Amino acid sequence: MTPLAALLIAAGELVTYPAAQCSALFLGYGAYIGTDETDRAHAFRQTAHRLNPGREGEIDAFIRDQIRPMILLAEQYIYVGDRANARLFLELMEACGDYSATQPETRPFR
Repeated sequence: MTPLAALLIAAGELVTYPAAQCSALFLGYGAYIGTDETDRAHAFRQTAHRLNPGREGEIDAFIRDQIRPMILLAEQYIYVGDRANARLFLELMEACGDYSATQPETRPFR
């Protein structure tokens, strides 16, 4: 397992996954490639808030803490071509795409 993958897993198996993880993924990916993924990320954040009432602060902190690792993950996939991180990045993108179809806030981004 790569150090980056270990860092992502160490973030914990929160109930907020995948919604909060997807929010961080799109914020980090958008920051790396220079596109605005704010609307998509916000939709996932709203989903995480709805599914976890009373944990909004924890969710937002989780998202903030995961943005930098997501930027690094995108960099490892796009620029470096690291296979392990590429696989992780692609699996996260696919999982977020599949998950987006299941929630009202994220369906428009499917």
